Amino acid sequence: PGFVDLHVHGGGGASYASGIAEEALLAARTHLEHGTTTTVASTVTGEIDEVARQAAVLSELVEDGVLAGIHFEGPFISHNRCGAHRPDLLRDPDPALVRKLVDAARGHARMVTLAPELPGGLDSVRMLADLGVIAAVGHTDSDYSTTLEAIEAGATVATHLFNAMPGIAHRAPGPIVALLEDERVTVELINDGVHLHP
Repeated sequence: PGFVDLHVHGGGGASYASGIAEEALLAARTHLEHGTTTTVASTVTGEIDEVARQAAVLSELVEDGVLAGIHFEGPFISHNRCGAHRPDLLRDPDPALVRKLVDAARGHARMVTLAPELPGGLDSVRMLADLGVIAAVGHTDSDYSTTLEAIEAGATVATHLFNAMPGIAHRAPGPIVALLEDERVTVELINDGVHLHP
């Protein structure tokens, strides 16, 4: 038995988004040494063609049994909630662009984080669900009702809940409440005592 990590960007000083197989191997081995037996490699926002190239490299490691799949975090996220992602490279989740990244993963795309309120967001969620790829709501400025629409369209993961999304207000419950209250949604938490109150 071991840990399963469905959202990790690297480890041991190496990044999955480097596009270098040796770096990705180092990251995966580092996590394996600490008990993570199943790793989904996460990318970060970049130029679409560069992220597609990274996906091709990571796909080989999935085929070799090193990784369990690929998670695309960005570039289809909100400027207002971009966190560490480069705002100049963010894009609306046009289904054709989302499909380009999924196709670049050669059947190994497991999850795509996107902001459903952006143009093309809900259509992309539906397309991902149809393709059997997890649509995750994250880095979003979505309101409660739009988040509910995303869940009904097929979104089943909350990317690091509470972080990079609006908080809970008395007349604007926002995405947090919508994602927490639906049992179809798996919630990620960054439980490091820094991103969230202990």
